[in-house]
Parts: sequence; C-alpha cells; structure tokens
Amino acid sequence: MFDSVTLHVYKHWEENRGEDHADMEFEAQKLAERAGQLQGEYVIVAKSVGVPITIRAVVENGAKPTKCIFLGGAVKGADDNLLAQIAKFDIPTLFIQQTNDPIVFTHEEMEKFLEENWKGDYKLIEAAGDNHAYDNYEEIKGWVKDFIS
Repeated sequence: MFDSVTLHVYKHWEENRGEDHADMEFEAQKLAERAGQLQGEYVIVAKSVGVPITIRAVVENGAKPTKCIFLGGAVKGADDNLLAQIAKFDIPTLFIQQTNDPIVFTHEEMEKFLEENWKGDYKLIEAAGDNHAYDNYEEIKGWVKDFIS
C-alpha cells in the first residue's frame, strides 16, 4: 500500500509518560521537520493525541501531506487554539472512529463535531469497538487503501 513507512515516536512515549504529558508544540515541530525530509508525496496516519499534533504540524509548522488518516482523534474538548487550527486545516482526511470509543469521542459525537467544526474535505467511517485500540487491522487497511487510491 505504501512504498515506505516512517514512524514518529513521541517524546512522552520514549520517557514512558502518558499522553497527558505530550508537548504538543515540540511534537508538531518535530513531526513537520521529519515530514520535510520525506521525498515526494506522503500521507500522515495519526491516532489519538497524534491528531491534534498533526493538525498543528500542518497549520503552524508547514507539514504538507497529500492526505491524512485519523483514528480515535483526540479533539474532544478542543480549545479555541485547536478550533482555529482546525478551521485552517485543508488536507483531505479520513476519520476512523469507534462506535463507542471510551477515551475520545464516540462515532456519533465525532460526526457532530466534524459537521460543526471541520471546514476541509473529510470522510468519517464508523468502526465497531469500544476500547480505543483500533486493532481491526484488515478492515482499517481496506478503508485506508480505498481512501488513498
């Protein structure tokens, strides 16, 4: 599906700290720098806190993916800064949200959030689940393949 994959490991993971310790500004800058080193077109796949980090990397730090794929997006309770970034985010995006994700929005809540706040081109898919794991890999692979082709 992809010619190559580059993994971005967050500093708070390297230090075995939880997502509430994510330095959004640092991670967005680091992601944009790494993306800037890629040759040709690229897609960013992000999960949970990686979603607002990616939005910031695009809007504030100049990352230029051709498409984004967001799973279990941590945009619940978005502050005014994130909402302003979302309003400027114009990358075609596939959202995959579990029916009853217990950590971030449920599918229904995400659908409402996107209708009210997302200005760019997007597609939202409901994935069965209630564990924030997004481990239905074959199903997700099919959705991603359809979206990027």
